[in-house]
Amino acid sequence: MINFVTTLKCEFMKQRKKRNYLVLLAVLIFYAAYLIWTQNGQSFSYLHFWEATFYDLSLLNTLVLPTAIGVYASMITDLEHKGHTFKLLETLTTRRKLLTAKFIYGSIYITAFVLLQLLVVFVTGNGACGVPSIQDISRYTADTLLVSLILLLMHMELSWYFVNQAVTIIVGIAGSFMGFFLLFMQNHLLYLSNPWSLYAATGFILMDWNPDTRVIKYYHGEVAPHAHIAALIWLSVLVLTAIFLNHHSEEEQLHNRLFQNSHRKIAEPGRSIRFSRLPVEFLKLRRSPIWSAFLALPVISALLGTINYTANIDVLESKWYSLWSQHSLFLALLFMPLLIASFCSYQWHLEHTGTNWNMVMTATTPARLVIGKITTAMIFTTIAVLWIAVLYILSGLIIHIDVPIPPELPGWIICGIIGGIACCCVQTLLSILIRNFALPIGIAIMSSLSVFILANRIKWLIYLDPHTLLSLGLRANNPEMVINMGVFLLSCFLWSMMSIFISILYLRKTDITTH
Repeated sequence: MINFVTTLKCEFMKQRKKRNYLVLLAVLIFYAAYLIWTQNGQSFSYLHFWEATFYDLSLLNTLVLPTAIGVYASMITDLEHKGHTFKLLETLTTRRKLLTAKFIYGSIYITAFVLLQLLVVFVTGNGACGVPSIQDISRYTADTLLVSLILLLMHMELSWYFVNQAVTIIVGIAGSFMGFFLLFMQNHLLYLSNPWSLYAATGFILMDWNPDTRVIKYYHGEVAPHAHIAALIWLSVLVLTAIFLNHHSEEEQLHNRLFQNSHRKIAEPGRSIRFSRLPVEFLKLRRSPIWSAFLALPVISALLGTINYTANIDVLESKWYSLWSQHSLFLALLFMPLLIASFCSYQWHLEHTGTNWNMVMTATTPARLVIGKITTAMIFTTIAVLWIAVLYILSGLIIHIDVPIPPELPGWIICGIIGGIACCCVQTLLSILIRNFALPIGIAIMSSLSVFILANRIKWLIYLDPHTLLSLGLRANNPEMVINMGVFLLSCFLWSMMSIFISILYLRKTDITTH
């Protein structure tokens, strides 16, 4: 057995050319662009400039970092699940040493990210009135680093114990969604107890908005002691989990199950024949939990959206229309595109593994393969959109909204499905061209967030980005908005046809390399 220092050195050597840091670098670039955009047209003599900046950073961290850290943890850990690498590594060292080495490696880059985040703040705020105090800088750095390391350890354990890397990314997407939505319910117990809200819950800058004067005031406030207690509890639980959790991987357990059940499958040929009639892509998803996210994420959105609607019913006066915005806004604009991206990456992950391309390309045609993958993604996206509508109607009936259901709802659903199909086609193309499981998801994250930030100033941009066509079709931002239907349908058609054509042409003209 090699010692821990050697294990740590080996970890740095394994990660040397993978460029995992690009995920965190992309987040830094996005932060810089956002801070520059928010400062555009404002005077640097603004008295509460630094307070506003630290407050915005807490919100950005809540929205972006859970998913980004999930992607980053998956990229670090995915290597050991390929080619039975665990079986080789366990003859040299222990799993506990391996996981600790990976966490230290990831922690170094997370620490560098937090420090560079502060550098970005100072560079973009050069010329602002005054400077933040050392105490504010220290508190922000310590709290952000603590919560980031908690999420890194959580997602690294998920990536470690689940061969299917979609698990950790789906959890990250759901965490970003829950953390951001709970910002509107800061007195709720979930806000102070779940790890994804701790970026904002540990924030020491508070905001007071006067609806009459429309003036925002930022000020130093007391951090809820429960937030730091919750952070320490989560850190302790995750450390204990890493130490005492069963060391058998899901891959070994699945192998044992298949071995034990192999005689039963042979003895029941009729069952195998019936099962083989199912579409091939559904067979691949038979034991995967990723499809359940299409049902679970709308439930979370409906639950939190309904709670927020009932808590602000005096302000949200449009009844069904207001409830629709609460249900669909962040879900359709940010988290459904990420879910579709994760699903498409997972679909193509099997083909990119080992020498599976050799078998697949001799068993089917490129057109049939691409169409099959896209059709599967379209089916689950359609189910999710219909499920959103069902939950919306049920929620409205439960809270007794006393006006008729909007007659525009069928149109929203149909347009949302069409926009979702375009997103499926684009992500299918990205997953074909990019072997890395997490990178296509990162592209979807940056695309959705960029348009989310810029849409208020550049209205036509939402028609050009395939990741926002779903929310545009659902009218998630404004249910009473009238969209240019011709431009919308043309954009969906062009993105879909272009992606399908390039995908098929690439598979026909390019020699597929295998690992």
